Amino acid sequence: MVHERDERKARNTLSEGARRQFEILESVEKGQMVAVPKLCEALESNSTFFSFSCLSGDHLNKELGYNLGILFTERRMRATEKIFEQLGSRIIVFIDDTEPIRIWRWPTPQEEITEWCRMVVEDTAVPESWDVRLWSETESLSSLEYQKILAEVRKPEHALVVSRRLAHMREFPNRKIKDLRGKELEDAARHRVAHYALQGLVLEQIIPNGVLLQAETPWAVKDPLYQTLRVSSLPIIHPFEERR
Repeated sequence: MVHERDERKARNTLSEGARRQFEILESVEKGQMVAVPKLCEALESNSTFFSFSCLSGDHLNKELGYNLGILFTERRMRATEKIFEQLGSRIIVFIDDTEPIRIWRWPTPQEEITEWCRMVVEDTAVPESWDVRLWSETESLSSLEYQKILAEVRKPEHALVVSRRLAHMREFPNRKIKDLRGKELEDAARHRVAHYALQGLVLEQIIPNGVLLQAETPWAVKDPLYQTLRVSSLPIIHPFEERR
């Protein structure tokens, strides 16, 4: 009840321009917006929209595909471009070039992965409303360190979020973790929680008025991971159909 009252209050106090943007986002929402009061606050403060596009690769041969992930499929590019034409705004699209090292545990040097991604970005045509950035470069602008976040996530107070991530990984194993069992799988879940938690914190430092367009699913699993260590909630919009 209090939650709904806070949302109504935030919406009712929006300026005309911010209300127009809110209504556009509401019209493309496929689920339920996260942190509506913070979203309204961001819209009134020259908000910055962003999304993540995760890489794909051949895990057996440790080779990345020559593409920038699901957000760069023709269908999603068109859908995203349409949204930002309506909003009259731009979106930052982060290419997560740290995932192969931290999550997939590839032995490839980070510099090599990053350079490969730079090359693919240069060869990829993107909409005018997109500002494509490598996540490693954005993360380097903060004072945060992955190993310290991983150590924080190992504390008992974060056991529940790790347990939920582990349960999802067991129910829906992908090619990159199908051979992991027991402690190895639990450690992989912890690394994933730390990875998202770090992203959430970096974004809070660098883009405090940011709004995430969620491109990953399931939302109930992925959305809370960004909030793990944040002080303020990250507003999240779901403009794409949920799968799995």
